[in-house]
Amino acid sequence: MNYINYHTLSTDIRKLSNKLPRDIDLIAGIPRSGIIPGAMLALLRNVPFVTTTELEQGTIDLASSDRMKSLGSKPIKKVLVIDDSYNTGRQMGWSKEKLKHLPYEFIFAAVYGSQAASMNLDYHQRVISHPRTFEWNIFHNNHVTKACVDIDGVLCHDPAFTERGDNPQQMRDFILNAEPKFLPTPVIRSLVTNRLEKFRPETEQWLAKHNIRYKELIMSSAASPEARRQVGDHGKYKAEMMLKLNSPLFIESSIQQSRRIKEITNRAVFCTDKMEML
Repeated sequence: MNYINYHTLSTDIRKLSNKLPRDIDLIAGIPRSGIIPGAMLALLRNVPFVTTTELEQGTIDLASSDRMKSLGSKPIKKVLVIDDSYNTGRQMGWSKEKLKHLPYEFIFAAVYGSQAASMNLDYHQRVISHPRTFEWNIFHNNHVTKACVDIDGVLCHDPAFTERGDNPQQMRDFILNAEPKFLPTPVIRSLVTNRLEKFRPETEQWLAKHNIRYKELIMSSAASPEARRQVGDHGKYKAEMMLKLNSPLFIESSIQQSRRIKEITNRAVFCTDKMEML
């Protein structure tokens, strides 16, 4: 799995900036993922930034907006349209079609390209081959549809208490009122959690409340927290489930468990505590 984090993105945007013409008057980011590199590049170049939607619909007055006033009254001639990545080219194609009626010279770029990028983009920084994912959209692409995903520490924040005694009411209250952390967009392949099976109704209620979609919910069959602790090695349990389900990716919060899953499966594990791909 080729993984790009924000730090690498920042480095690659600076490198891309060195390739671009100096006479760019405006940068337009393709929503949503193109907004991040577009805004970063606009600040680096000290030129105005808009989204392609704003540009297309004319909802930003380029002659009078605060963003334009702060940079003077230079007329807009050349516009850079940018996305974070280029794959099939469909999104970039839609943008070209929607913007073609505007009286500007357009150039089109993506930070990360595919093998076809050089033929269909004016600029790209480098090619990142598949499978690939990015820190800013790992929960919003199709990798989630094949992944095993933990709940506590991933979809919601970990409980503030330590579940040492069998206090089911305390756990039920936590589950029902847990603060969301990451809310995926696609349907998750498998939720794999160490929560006890007896908390399935509350867990399903919380997932429905936050519109988290999934194909299956796999929970611990242990009779109590004490029985579960005696089994131990939660990372091994999750690794075994990952192999059984033949999943290419596990999304886990604990770095220790992430390393254990990776050790056993030799497959990709994304750790949300570190925002790292193992």
